[in-house]
Amino acid sequence: MSQHLLVSQLAVILLVAATATPVQAASHARLDTFVDAAGETYFALSLQPDTPETSPSGRDVVILLDTSASQTGDFRRDALSTLDGILARLSADDRVDLTAVDVHAVSMTRGFVAPDGPEMAEARKKLDRRVPLGSTDLAGALQAVAERFQAKPGGRARVAIYIGDGISAGNLTDTATYQKRIRRLLAQRIPLSSCPVGPRVDRRLLGSLAARTGGVVVEMGPKAAAQLAAAAGASVYWPTEKTTWPAAVEVYPKQIPPLRSDRDTVLVGSYTGDAPANVRVTATGPAGQHEFAWTVRPSGTGEERSYLKELVAWARVDGGASLPLVDSASLEQARHAVNLGAYRMARLARQAMAAQNYEAAKRLADDALRRDPNNPQALAIRRVIAARQPAVATVVPPTEASPAELILEGNIPAPGDLIATYAGHRRVVELALRSKVQTAVNLARRKMASDPDVVIGNLKVTLQMVRQSRDVTADVRNQLIGVLQAALNAAGRQRTELDHHRQHRAERAAAAKERVLLHDGLLRKQQKVDQLMARFDSLLDEGRHRLAEEVVAAAAAEELPDHPVPVAATLLARTAGYQREAMQQRIARQKGVVGTLGMVEKALLPMPDDPSIVYPPAAEWQELSARRTEKYRSMDVARRRPAERKILEALDSPTQIEFIETPLRDLFDYLEDFHDIEIEIDERALNAVGLNAGIPITRHLKGISLRSALRLILRELDLTYTVRDEVLLITTPEEIEHLMTTKVYPVVELVVPIAAPQMSGFGRLGGLGNQGGNQGGNDNIFGNNMFPQQNGQGRDQGLFNQPW
Repeated sequence: MSQHLLVSQLAVILLVAATATPVQAASHARLDTFVDAAGETYFALSLQPDTPETSPSGRDVVILLDTSASQTGDFRRDALSTLDGILARLSADDRVDLTAVDVHAVSMTRGFVAPDGPEMAEARKKLDRRVPLGSTDLAGALQAVAERFQAKPGGRARVAIYIGDGISAGNLTDTATYQKRIRRLLAQRIPLSSCPVGPRVDRRLLGSLAARTGGVVVEMGPKAAAQLAAAAGASVYWPTEKTTWPAAVEVYPKQIPPLRSDRDTVLVGSYTGDAPANVRVTATGPAGQHEFAWTVRPSGTGEERSYLKELVAWARVDGGASLPLVDSASLEQARHAVNLGAYRMARLARQAMAAQNYEAAKRLADDALRRDPNNPQALAIRRVIAARQPAVATVVPPTEASPAELILEGNIPAPGDLIATYAGHRRVVELALRSKVQTAVNLARRKMASDPDVVIGNLKVTLQMVRQSRDVTADVRNQLIGVLQAALNAAGRQRTELDHHRQHRAERAAAAKERVLLHDGLLRKQQKVDQLMARFDSLLDEGRHRLAEEVVAAAAAEELPDHPVPVAATLLARTAGYQREAMQQRIARQKGVVGTLGMVEKALLPMPDDPSIVYPPAAEWQELSARRTEKYRSMDVARRRPAERKILEALDSPTQIEFIETPLRDLFDYLEDFHDIEIEIDERALNAVGLNAGIPITRHLKGISLRSALRLILRELDLTYTVRDEVLLITTPEEIEHLMTTKVYPVVELVVPIAAPQMSGFGRLGGLGNQGGNQGGNDNIFGNNMFPQQNGQGRDQGLFNQPW
C-alpha cells in the first residue's frame, strides 16, 4: 500500500464552508503508539491549535457552586474564596449568573448581573446564609446551565464553571442521560470547566465533562481562581462537521471534542497499518471559521506505552463518553493508574504463588501482563508456573528479569534418573510441608490466646494447602491434617473462651458506664433542684406564692418525684398563699365596712338637684349607639405614616408564590422585591420558639392577596405578622401580645348637653323658713312625701322648721 493511500485513509477530513478562513499551520501535534503481539497499533493523538489566546469581552458566565452536605468546614471556605477570586478577576463587561447546586439548582442572582454590582453582593449574602444540605444533582445542574443560556440572546461568549466534588445523585453514570446533557452543551457551545473540592471528589466525571465540552479541570489551591478566570478567557474552537474516520481507524471519542488555545486535546484509538500523516479540522472560533492542519508523526513506540491498550479497552465500553482525557497531563495520570493496577495484580500473583495456588497466580499474572507486558514480577511468575505445570503454561515472549524480583520456596528437580529424581523431589516436598505445618502450629500456639481469629484463618489456609498437595503420601498428608485439625480445635475453644471473656468485659463495662451515667444524671437533677429551690425561696420572699407552687415546685417535683423537698415546698407555698389571701380578704373586708359606713354618712348629706340630669329615652340612646357603631366601625384616627399605608395597600394586592425547599428568609426577600415594601424577620422571637429564618418552605400560591398568602404560610409555623415602625414585621403571637398600639376614637357625641337652669321663682323650691307660705305646696324638693305636714299650714312646710 502506498504512502499516499495510507494518508488518504487515516487523515481526518472535514467539509470546509465557502466562507472559511485560509488554512492556519498548527504544529502542536504528537502521536504516541504501541503495537501489541497481534500487530494492532494503539495510539494517543494530541492536537492543539496554533493560535494566540484571546479574551473575548462581554462574556456570559454561569458559576455553579456546590452547596450539598459535603461542602462544609474548610471545603466551603475554599470554595467561597475561589468564587470571590473569580468574580474579582472578571471584567466589567462580563455578566454572571451565580447558581447554588444541591438537590436543586437555584439561581442566587435571578439572572445575569455584573460581577461587582449590588445584585452580586446581595447574592453572595444569600449564598452565605444557605445551609449546606442534601446531595448534588449534577444532571439537573447541567440542565439548568443550558436553560440559563437558552433564555439569553446570543452574540456573547458563553462559559460555565463548576466548583464542587462532582459526586452526583442524578445518575450521570447513565450513558444516555450523560450523552444528552453533553450534546445540549455542545449545541449551545458552552465549555464547562471545574474545580474539584470536597472530602471525596469524582475526578473521572469532572474530567470527562471538561474533555467533552472543551473545558479545563483546575485543582483547588491558591492559584485556582486565577486559572479558572484565565480559562474563561481562552479561545475555544468548535468543530463544525461530524468527523468521518477511515474504516481501519478506531478513535475515541468518535467526535472530536472542542479545541482550546490554552491546552491540547487528546484522542485515543487503534489502527492497522502505518501511522497517519495529516489531520485537518474545520472549527468555529471567536473570530469566525478556521481550518487547522497538523502534520502527525509518531514520537516513538515501545513497551512503556502499553497502557494505551488498556485505555482503548476502557473507551470501548461506552464509546469514550466517560474517558477523562482532558490534555497530556491527564493522559500521564491515566498511564500511572494503569501501571499501578499492573503492579497490584503482580503482587497478588506473587502471594498466590507463595500459597501454591498456581491457577490463581497464573490468572493474576496474565491480568498484570495485559496491563503492562513488561512487568518483571508477572513475567517471572509465568516462567515458574510454566516450569512447574507445563500443561497449563502459555506462550510468553521471553523477557529477561532479575532473579531478585521473585523469591519462591522449593527447587525444580534437576535432570537425571527419573525415579531418583521423583523420590528426592517427594522427600523435599514432604520436609517443606512438615516445616510449614510445624511453623503454622508454633505460630498458632503463640498467638492463640491474643488473636484466635487470625490463627484459625492461617491454620485453615495451611490445611487447604496440605489437602491439595499431591507430592506426599496419603499417610503423611493425613498425619499433617490431624495435627492441623487438633490445632484448629484448640484455637476454636480458645476463641470461644476469649469471646466469653470479651462478652463479660463488655457487659461489665456497659454496667459501669450505665452507673456513671445514672450518677451523672442524678447529680444534674440534684443541681437543677437546688437551683429551683433557690428560685422558690426568692419567689416566697417576693410574695409570689402561686408562681412558686405551680411552676417552680412543680418543676422540682418532676425532677425528683419521690423526694420530700419538692412536696414540702408545694405545701409550704400553698399554705403561705392561703394565709396571705385570707389576710388580704380580712383587710379588704375591714376597709369595705369602714368605707360603706363612710358612704352612708355621706349619703345623709342633702344636696340640691339643680339643675337636674335628664337622660334621653331608651330608643333614642339605642339609635345613637347604633349610628356610632356603623360610622366608626373601620375608622382609626391614629396617624399612619406613608410607608405603613403602603404596606396596608400591599397586603390587599394579589401576589404569586412558587417555591420549593426555599429558606424562609429568601421567600420574604422575594416578597419584599415583588411588592416593593420593607419586610423584617424578628429573629430573636423566632429563636425563642426554636425556629430560624433558614427553615425551608414549599408553596405554590397564585391569584390571592398578600394578606391571605402570609396567613397560609405563617399559620403552619405558628407565626404571625404586624405592621409596625414602617415595616411588615414577621414575629410570634407571644411577641405580638407585648406590642401596644394606640387607638383614638371620637366621643363628642356621647356628651349629653345639660339644660340651662330656669329661675322662675323661689316658690317652686318650697318654703325657705317662714317666707314660703303655701306657695311651695307639694312642689317642695322634699315634698310632703318625705316630711308630712303638721298642721296643714304653709309655715309648717319649711325646710328648716321640720324636726330632724
